Amino acid sequence: MSKKNYNNNYVRPQQTYQELLSNQDIKDKLKEYKKIDDINKISIGTHIRYFNIDKKTNTKLFRLGGTLNKIDPNNRFITLNNGNLSWSVQLNSSILYRKMTEDEIKTEMKEELKKEIMTEEVVSQIGGSNSTINDLKNEIKILNKKLENYMNLEKEYKIILKKNESLSNKLLKIESEIKKKKY
Repeated sequence: MSKKNYNNNYVRPQQTYQELLSNQDIKDKLKEYKKIDDINKISIGTHIRYFNIDKKTNTKLFRLGGTLNKIDPNNRFITLNNGNLSWSVQLNSSILYRKMTEDEIKTEMKEELKKEIMTEEVVSQIGGSNSTINDLKNEIKILNKKLENYMNLEKEYKIILKKNESLSNKLLKIESEIKKKKY
């Protein structure tokens, strides 16, 4: 991360605000944000939050981000800023999220309300009590969480398969080179 404007008197604390955020805090910070699949579809001036991925340890570091200022034409990096501080974010080692528009937030809230109303209507039609309704809601939440975890695992599995295939191909090439050198 390169910083264009900085204060020479700045003393970095041992732990920054971002580093002290819990997983729940991070979820809350991403509530009105959507994952970015194509940075070129995002307008300059959009607020971006992101995870920086340390490729050596494969750990994700959450960053509160800033306002999108520039997109590299070769899609290598973007430039964000917060007031008078600007920095670059490498696209190949980051997962980006953009602030949702007001319309998107309203639409999402309407959908959630519809789901809740439909759930309550179905339960009332089958004659469930309040405790039954709450039990069913909790069960739905648990199942949705499990589904989300499964989908994440599936994505990770596909990534690992691709890496494995790539490594297998490299290994075959190396073996071929070794055989050629023996003969």
